[in-house]
Amino acid sequence: VMSFNSWSTQVGAKYKLGDLGFGTPYLLGTLQRSQTTLFKLRNENYNVNDPSTLDMSANQKSLVGLRLGGGMLIPAGSGLTIDAHLSELFGVLPVQTNIGALVKYEVAPDIGVLTGSELYLKHVDLTSGGIDVSISETEITLVAGVVYSGL
Repeated sequence: VMSFNSWSTQVGAKYKLGDLGFGTPYLLGTLQRSQTTLFKLRNENYNVNDPSTLDMSANQKSLVGLRLGGGMLIPAGSGLTIDAHLSELFGVLPVQTNIGALVKYEVAPDIGVLTGSELYLKHVDLTSGGIDVSISETEITLVAGVVYSGL
């Protein structure tokens, strides 16, 4: 069985704590959905000379839950801020650890553009088509977007 993350979406909030001089720590809480696509291969009747005999199917599974964690906002001069964070996605049990670093550039008051990377460490057991599957994988994501921080 092989899997990959097709897309992920989340809605939540960051709560900034007191400034430490070198940066501002924060707490993070979101509702998150990650889609994982599983490819199941069966080769009971597979003939290497006839690829049509390979039984392969894709099944999409959702990892939905509460993502909790924290991070640090570190000023890097001239409107740049580094956001380093660590969190865990709980779908009843812990299912995905997120580690990331983003760089935000403020283009106007409360509006910025950001880019960076996140590492998703999946560790989840689920059932797909009656088959128990254990997923233990690492995904690297690239992040780019616009952020509004005026609330």
